Amino acid sequence: MTGQRAGETAGAAGRRTGPQRPRSRVLVPVVVTCAVLAAWEVVARLWAHAAPLNAPSRLPAPTRVLSALAGGWSGYQVALLATLRGALLGLAVGIVVAALVSIASASARWIEETVYPYLVASQMVPTIILAPIVLAVVKNGTVARVTVAAFISFFVIAINMTKGLRSVEPDQVVLLRSVRARPWQYYTKLRLPASLPFFFAGLKVAAPLAVVGEIVVELTGAQHGLGLLMLTSLDFGPSQVYSFWAAVFLTAALGYALYLLAVVLERRLTPWQPEFRDR
Repeated sequence: MTGQRAGETAGAAGRRTGPQRPRSRVLVPVVVTCAVLAAWEVVARLWAHAAPLNAPSRLPAPTRVLSALAGGWSGYQVALLATLRGALLGLAVGIVVAALVSIASASARWIEETVYPYLVASQMVPTIILAPIVLAVVKNGTVARVTVAAFISFFVIAINMTKGLRSVEPDQVVLLRSVRARPWQYYTKLRLPASLPFFFAGLKVAAPLAVVGEIVVELTGAQHGLGLLMLTSLDFGPSQVYSFWAAVFLTAALGYALYLLAVVLERRLTPWQPEFRDR
């Protein structure tokens, strides 16, 4: 009886604390972010009081940045949508290329050993150098955006997805062979589902990277986007410092939003993972 009561008590405590855990996972980052912004605001205002001429251009107050963002929202919205469109298109292309490379590499070891040295070498080229080269070759800002965003995002997905495709247990392969599964069924029934957790691990890294690639192209000569807005704000000097930081804030928010999108998709499409089942 004592053990049964203890079990019931533990179960009741688990039921009471269970709903609070997801709430704390959201509340803690929000509180930390607000604390960082509050500290930033205090330091910025103290610095502005001590050095009124130089401080705003070096450490602007977040409230001033948000005020500039609200005052020119229509222009920021156009730039944000342009950057978002290019990042999503580039990420989509990167996912397709990464999936094709991963499937080919997982199907034959010699393909992986042949292709991957070139892929690794390609990632040694800095994006800040690659972007103007691509823009000069294709002569099209939209194509350059998509190309660089895809290039910077596909590698990490390809690495993770290839590992996922190779992570199946030998017993599972034997089981499919015993029922005379067709070659394509090995992928649809076994390899692709096994690779999904690895794919999303790469996607959560690649999604913000696609925004980085998009911004780099915009800084080197695109016609629209947050990167171009940063560049034009710098041309006007201290008078547009808050506009520059507003574009930086939007860029960071966009990258984090794409990361959260990858997290939501992972939870929806891979609910069998232990961490999701426990929650």
